[in-house]
Amino acid sequence: MKKYLSLVGVFLVLVLVGTNFQSLSDQIILRNYSPPPAVAKMSQDTTMTDRGKNIFYVNKPKFDDKKSFTQDCTVDEQSIVLGCYVERKGIYLLTVDEPKLAGVMQVTSAHEMLHAAYDRLSRSEKKKIDAEIERVFPSVKNPRVRKNVEAYRAKDASSVPGELHSILGTEVAELSPMLEQYYAKYFSNRQKIVKYSSDYEQAFVSIQDQVSTYDKQLESLKATIDANQNDLKAKGDELASQRKNIERDIAQGKGEELNPQIEAFNSAVSSYNDLLNQTKEQIETYNGIIIKRNDLVTEEKSLIQAIDANINPLGSSQ
Repeated sequence: MKKYLSLVGVFLVLVLVGTNFQSLSDQIILRNYSPPPAVAKMSQDTTMTDRGKNIFYVNKPKFDDKKSFTQDCTVDEQSIVLGCYVERKGIYLLTVDEPKLAGVMQVTSAHEMLHAAYDRLSRSEKKKIDAEIERVFPSVKNPRVRKNVEAYRAKDASSVPGELHSILGTEVAELSPMLEQYYAKYFSNRQKIVKYSSDYEQAFVSIQDQVSTYDKQLESLKATIDANQNDLKAKGDELASQRKNIERDIAQGKGEELNPQIEAFNSAVSSYNDLLNQTKEQIETYNGIIIKRNDLVTEEKSLIQAIDANINPLGSSQ
């Protein structure tokens, strides 16, 4: 029994020494580190607690332009990467200046800090948090979040727990009390970060929703225009035949007896012209919607360009 108690005591000492080593290492780094104003502001914007700030600052966050970011963040991913946490090197964040995407850097900063925080958890802590996150995740309804997680799962299932740890903490509003209590160690107002996420996501969603609306309008208009054009062709052929017959009858000397036929012809021509003018207006409306739709697609591409480190503005080079 004494031997058993002694072994347990040694184990506890080793754990405590490991914890103290991390704390001591942090103190040494932070003693010689003064966060740049942009880094300090980011920690404030994301409501990081002292614990969250320490983890963030220890990793000396660096805000990169696109060229530097592709060198610092050599992450092999198919999706757009806005930041990365590199163990024993630090946190790297892509600078995004697009006003419509305000908040994306805050979310990314919080996301990467949580990666660093997850890296510090003990095996038992990870097991406990992972289990709760896996329990909660099925209730997440955001299709973008679910799609992103499944993309991670398809590429490397082992990365999913760490990614979920960062994604749920920064992008999902409703979590279990246990997870809320856990994330409160790092953020004093986690909902502020979630709002940043929903706000910049809305920049894309609003464009996609409007494009979808335009597409439905275009589909309906095209069906109407196609039907009208078929109708106009049939009526045009019929009017041409009627005109030919009337002109033949006039040439043969027929007179007043043609009046009813001519009146009917003129009425049909008037109806034809009304449909023709209506169709022209519909075509103008259709073309106007095409322009608006294409403008939105161009705007979306511009937003994607702002956050994709692999795409540079026209006229620039790496």
